[in-house]
Amino acid sequence: MNMESFVEERFGFRARGEFRCRGWFEVPLTALALAILLPGAFGIFSFLYYNTMGGGFTAIPLFIAVWGVFCWWLVRIAHTGVTYRYEADDKEFRIYEPKNHTEILYYNDVTAVNYDPLFYLNTKLRGYKVTITTKYRTLTYSYIFNGNRLYKKPEGTPFFILEERAGLVKDYVPEGGAVRSGKENHGKFK
Repeated sequence: MNMESFVEERFGFRARGEFRCRGWFEVPLTALALAILLPGAFGIFSFLYYNTMGGGFTAIPLFIAVWGVFCWWLVRIAHTGVTYRYEADDKEFRIYEPKNHTEILYYNDVTAVNYDPLFYLNTKLRGYKVTITTKYRTLTYSYIFNGNRLYKKPEGTPFFILEERAGLVKDYVPEGGAVRSGKENHGKFK
């Protein structure tokens, strides 16, 4: 879903695309799937053993596998996240949130963009908790990578456009150990 289009037009800069963030439903759905996995498998095992096949074990592995796939499906749905859209031009960065809410960030007001890594079970990088600080407020987004996303650095997120246009990134070298410096360490991920 991370479709992006960047256009340096004759009369200005334009960028638009989509990104995903963690949804509020991720933890409850994952907990539900884990909570029903073992009791559900035990219930199916007991039901099949006593009521079908005359107490035989032939159908039990199939039904336990189907139950496991159902629980895995719940976890996958929980971890897909929520789709946000963004548009950027020369003056502002707009984030269109679900439920028709729009955040408008003017580049002049942005003072910092910080990236904190999000992990799957503390091993695999899943995305970044992006904190955008302006003169007036602080916004936080739990940005998650798309499954086929190859570029998993802060420079690959749409928030890097905001960081660049706000003037927080100086001397950026995209290949081989990117050097990023801004106003008093703002914009560097920890």
